[in-house]
Amino acid sequence: MGWILGFIVLSLALFAVVARRVMDAPVAVGAGAPERPTSPEPPSDPASDHLLRKTEARIGAMVPRGSGPPPTPTPTPTPTPVVPPAAAPPEPEVAGPVRRTEVLTPEEEAEALAPGPDGFPDAWLEQVGDRLLVVTPRGPVNPRSRTAASRAGLWSFEVQVGPDHAEAAQRGDFSPGAPVRLVRDPDDADDPSVIAVQADGADELAGRVPRGYAKRLAKVLDSGADLVAVSTRGATAHQKGASPQVLAVERSLWDHLNRRASIDGNAEGAPGPSSP
Repeated sequence: MGWILGFIVLSLALFAVVARRVMDAPVAVGAGAPERPTSPEPPSDPASDHLLRKTEARIGAMVPRGSGPPPTPTPTPTPTPVVPPAAAPPEPEVAGPVRRTEVLTPEEEAEALAPGPDGFPDAWLEQVGDRLLVVTPRGPVNPRSRTAASRAGLWSFEVQVGPDHAEAAQRGDFSPGAPVRLVRDPDDADDPSVIAVQADGADELAGRVPRGYAKRLAKVLDSGADLVAVSTRGATAHQKGASPQVLAVERSLWDHLNRRASIDGNAEGAPGPSSP
């Protein structure tokens, strides 16, 4: 506040000097008007000059060099909030293949698939890795098992997809749990035990049951057994994937394998019987 007061005093002093000079300056009234006589400049007053210089010195002492009114602060621009891009949805996990070390050995299968008091083995269907497997309290049954599994009524095989059937196999739905049709063709001159495989609702052949396996399974089909066949490994329709793996069992055994789903109330119903 001190420097402001000094500034005001100095301004008043300068205003007084300027006003005095204006009053003493000649003023032209008009054309031909006589000039106003100018009064002689009054002699300087040493006392007044000393007072003026003293006042200026005080003001200079009160106002530091380079001082002045505080600068107006420049407003800081508000930064635009950066919105991070939305995170991409996580990709669905793909179940890996089942390793041989994760399934039972032939000796373990023979014990695990032994029939119980109800005539059925203590087993059920369960998704393991990339496929649907028959699982026992001792572990999963090897989907390539033949002897012990077939004795227990479990017919599991990989579909033989030839060059002529590749497109039909890709168009069909062979995802785990999808129903499959087994079609007998006893009039085949080359192999009377041949069994064709079709996706549910399709008329095209997607492949065949392996010949060595078909000889035994054909007898079951020809006997009129009510078989249920489902894919246990494969891809959905119009998707590339591994060759389909199929499980065929009699309907009574199918119901037994799905008893846990029936207890939980999640059973979707068994597929229809395979075509003789």
